[in-house]
Amino acid sequence: MKLISWIFTIGIILTPLFSQTGESAAKKRARLYLQQGDLDRARDLYEQWSATHPTDTQTYRELINIYRRMGDFATMESTVRHRLKTYPNDMQAQMELGEALFLQDKPDSARQAWDRFRIRYGNNQTAIRMLVFTFSRLNLETDLVKTITLAREQFSDPGFMAQDLANYYQLRRDYSHAVDEYLRLLLTRPDREAFIRDKLLLMSDEADNPEFIETRLRNPDQSSPARLRILAAYYFKTGKINQAFEIHRLLGWSSSKDVNRWLSFAENLRKDQRLSDAVKAYQEILAHVNQGKQQQTGRALLGLAQTFEDQIVPHRETESLSGFLPGNRFFTTPYYFRAHPTPESLQNALALYDSILVTMKRSKFTAAAHLRLGEIQFRITRDFDRALANYQSALEAGPGRDETALIRLRLGQLYLARGNPEGARAYFKQWKRKNPAFQSPYFLALFLSGDLDRLESGLDSTLTGMTGAERDFNDMAELQDLLATYYRDGSEEDRKMLKRWSQAEQLLWSDKLNEAAEELAWTRKQPIDSDLQDLLLWREAELRRLMNQSEESMTLAQQLAATEIGDHGWLLLGEVLEFDLGDRKKALEAYYHILNDWPQSILYEPVRLHIRELTQNTES
Repeated sequence: MKLISWIFTIGIILTPLFSQTGESAAKKRARLYLQQGDLDRARDLYEQWSATHPTDTQTYRELINIYRRMGDFATMESTVRHRLKTYPNDMQAQMELGEALFLQDKPDSARQAWDRFRIRYGNNQTAIRMLVFTFSRLNLETDLVKTITLAREQFSDPGFMAQDLANYYQLRRDYSHAVDEYLRLLLTRPDREAFIRDKLLLMSDEADNPEFIETRLRNPDQSSPARLRILAAYYFKTGKINQAFEIHRLLGWSSSKDVNRWLSFAENLRKDQRLSDAVKAYQEILAHVNQGKQQQTGRALLGLAQTFEDQIVPHRETESLSGFLPGNRFFTTPYYFRAHPTPESLQNALALYDSILVTMKRSKFTAAAHLRLGEIQFRITRDFDRALANYQSALEAGPGRDETALIRLRLGQLYLARGNPEGARAYFKQWKRKNPAFQSPYFLALFLSGDLDRLESGLDSTLTGMTGAERDFNDMAELQDLLATYYRDGSEEDRKMLKRWSQAEQLLWSDKLNEAAEELAWTRKQPIDSDLQDLLLWREAELRRLMNQSEESMTLAQQLAATEIGDHGWLLLGEVLEFDLGDRKKALEAYYHILNDWPQSILYEPVRLHIRELTQNTES
């Protein structure tokens, strides 16, 4: 008897486990069929399981979805009604009954079911949301709007579901109603201002005639600071800068938040290269900001100084496609050779940075001011002594991590600027042990000092441990290939020519641009046969352009166009014609040579896109 009792007890324990295993297997097969799109098999399995487990909610939901997808709305209705007999308070099932009736083209019966639902659950916001989402899915806009309108009265909440209704209209490109709902949301949820602003600005891009957004925002009957702030952002986005200024002035200067609003406005103007407007905005800030507010005063002074600095920097130089090799960091100096600052912009920038240093306590602003002064003196005016002093002062003021790394880099580059590559090599050798980012500057110093044996060995060992995704990998690999081709495996003439090239690059770093170009010209004209001569021709052509010697640069570019790397010659010729001489027609002729004669060039796609942009601008 004890044995029988024990077996009986074990059987009771294991029965639900076997049942769960069977359930799991059946449902897994049904879900697999569903994922594969085999609705018939999935339906059969779920219906079989539902017949023996009529209260299984998960199976019920899956069957309703299957009937909906198969268009079997009659079976969907009967299944829902059967569910409601067991669970009469299942709100989801009550909703689905109305849906099943509507999908069978029984709109009156469907609305009767939904009306009963609304009457029963009219005080339940979750239930009303379920009803609205059903109407949205069935694209019943009239019912949807009516339900939300009644609910707003019922709950005394004029912003109830405003975001959902706005999104509904926006997806259907009904931007006028969408704007109304977003502004309704703004009245009841002022904390969503940034979200609403972004949505309205996005619609200003999408709408064919976005002026109605301005009209709604300017409505005098519903004016508020939040609406005006969004209107100012709209004016900035659409390029109506004078109107943006007008709105910012109208909003006033009553709190620190207003100053921060102006600072953001000025910074956005500067980033958008609206430099004269940015200057005007920063000047207004400085006229209103409390001088005791060091954070805001510092931001304004620094921003204004950076704006004057931006007026100095030739942005086109950094946008060029025709960089040497192309844009290899080992052949790129930090100097702005083509910068021609006006005395006024340069002096304004320098004076403002000095003002920060005089008026601000030691802080991130003084560190930034010293750094920016050092950058102007190093990269633009080539005042290396003052640059060194400002970089060192910036370090003492405690800059951030990125700024510290930049300053350390510049301190090493100053050795190169002063014609001392050996000093730079020793400096970067010390720092590359602490930071791998200084590996490339160390190799540059080896190249400029002419120590090509050590450079080749160092590149070989370093590249072995790198992956192609690392920042300097491609530039290092390109330099390694040059050394392998013209130094390790090259002729004696190749090796001599490569060393003379490194001397020319050192002259360039020493700000002796003309001497560097002459060194390249003399070296490439030697009576030897070497592919390296084409690279030196390319490099000299680039340097001539940096010196504003357009005719000489074009002559060299035309010679380069007849070589194995002629695509770069045509590109350089086109850029001189377009940017330096303003002859777009002849520039296009040069660019088209790349499309017609160099279809495999890495320049093909960017040049094609530039041609399209250029022709569109010309037509407009």
